[in-house]
Amino acid sequence: MKRALLSLVVLLALCEGAPAQGVGPQQVLCNKSANGAGAVGTTQIVAPVTGQAVTYCGFEVTAAAAATFQIITGTGATCGTGTLNITAAYDFAALAGLTGTSRQVSSAQSAGMCIVVTGTGPVHFTVYYSQQ
Repeated sequence: MKRALLSLVVLLALCEGAPAQGVGPQQVLCNKSANGAGAVGTTQIVAPVTGQAVTYCGFEVTAAAAATFQIITGTGATCGTGTLNITAAYDFAALAGLTGTSRQVSSAQSAGMCIVVTGTGPVHFTVYYSQQ
């Protein structure tokens, strides 16, 4: 019994001061936003930075007329390569709005972020993100 207790004390002493290991995805501080009025088409709202990923955090959008709104990431001027759908394509009636903050999703390294608007447009938006 004494030997088992001594072994436990030695084991705990060896572990003391060891850094805690994170469990699950790491949270990102979303400290940036992109604002504007997106016309019909694909518009880059966050330019890519070599070696950095863009993390989506949430959005607010209002449609001036009937439109569909979606957030994507990818490379190229309109996120056309390596595209990742960040949100679903949301359908809006004229003067309808939506706020979405469900989860954090990160792009690949060196990718930008774009919005895709179809229908009549435009949509007025604020997208919250981090880039690091």
